[in-house]
Amino acid sequence: MVEYGGLFYSDQTKTLAIAPKVPAVLSIIGSSYVIYDLLQGRRENLKRSCLTNWILLCMSICDIVWSFVHFFLTTWMVPVGQAWGSAGTNFTCTLQALLGGFFGNCVICYNAALALCYVLMVRYEWKDRELIKYRYRFLLPPIIYNLAFFLPHLADNSFNFQGSMQCWIATYPLLCETEDAPFGQCERGEHIAASGVTLIIDTALKFTVTIIIFCSML
Repeated sequence: MVEYGGLFYSDQTKTLAIAPKVPAVLSIIGSSYVIYDLLQGRRENLKRSCLTNWILLCMSICDIVWSFVHFFLTTWMVPVGQAWGSAGTNFTCTLQALLGGFFGNCVICYNAALALCYVLMVRYEWKDRELIKYRYRFLLPPIIYNLAFFLPHLADNSFNFQGSMQCWIATYPLLCETEDAPFGQCERGEHIAASGVTLIIDTALKFTVTIIIFCSML
């Protein structure tokens, strides 16, 4: 196993590993309260039949998993010896990248779906009873899209420590796809890891722009 010669045991790595834990806990608490309010509040049946609240419910569940796996566990899931605080294995690293990436991207997608829902309700005066008929068209696409994106990376073993605070889409060893390959030749993720990072950034930007456009239409 490549241990990078203690490169990722610096004070910067320690800060990156520790700092996100507090906001992660706050995010988990906030999303948990949203779920509690949606499921346990008054007029429960009405809340469950409202499309916006269905989207909020899905988004909050995804946010809890994303915050915990990616921003609370951080380097604890990284294979032992690769970074400060690392205590995991290739399996835990793969699990962190897969769950964090899948649920994190779902949060972005559900944000866009919620923005579209508000545009239809506010600008075009759609009613809840009209929107609820299309519930699965709002709720299922984020799941299907992200499964289609992340499963090929799972098959390619593209989930590895990315040199910061967590496991993500990366080659192993790091930079093995470059000409000089400072840490040795590729053992995992050499086929689609680089293209996957580019695609996921592009996707996140597109959904963010979509949200901005929908909000500007309100």
